[in-house]
Amino acid sequence: MQSNQIGGAVERKIEKGTLVAGIFVSYRRDDSRDIAGRLVDRLRQDYTDEQLFLDIDAIPPGTNFETVLADRLQNCDVLLAMIGPQWLNAKDAGGKRRLDEPGDYVRREIAAALQRNDVRVIPLLVSGAEMPRAENLPDDLKPLASRQNYQLRYERFNADANDLIAQLIKVVPPAGKRRLGKWAIGL
Repeated sequence: MQSNQIGGAVERKIEKGTLVAGIFVSYRRDDSRDIAGRLVDRLRQDYTDEQLFLDIDAIPPGTNFETVLADRLQNCDVLLAMIGPQWLNAKDAGGKRRLDEPGDYVRREIAAALQRNDVRVIPLLVSGAEMPRAENLPDDLKPLASRQNYQLRYERFNADANDLIAQLIKVVPPAGKRRLGKWAIGL
């Protein structure tokens, strides 16, 4: 894989084509599925589908989702770690805290991004959630506690989403869309 620096963003060339700078949305389905979907719908006004990763939308049927997750995590520039009220203490069917399980997908996604120095990991607090403290996180997620978080509030969703996008654009410039008033036009 080759990397080229382009206007502050990195364009990564891979064997089957070019993967543009991207945003990976990590979330727990039972904790923040609705707001994750709403945020991605809003991000689509500025970003192309190729620049966004939300598992339910971006993994085609029949593909190896482990491979797709690994590829998209390896090539993202921003990971939005959506943290809802139950994120920290969500339990599996056996009653164990999911974050304590090394195979928990949310844990794996965030830990993989935190290991890379070139990924902006943004804890995105939703539905009144509070930022988890380092002592409540597994060792591979402890660095998350020192990342500046951002609140995405239901009552101010549009304003908060617009402010977040203004920050994201500095790291991941939109590719292939130009905004004209309320309309986005694919190029």
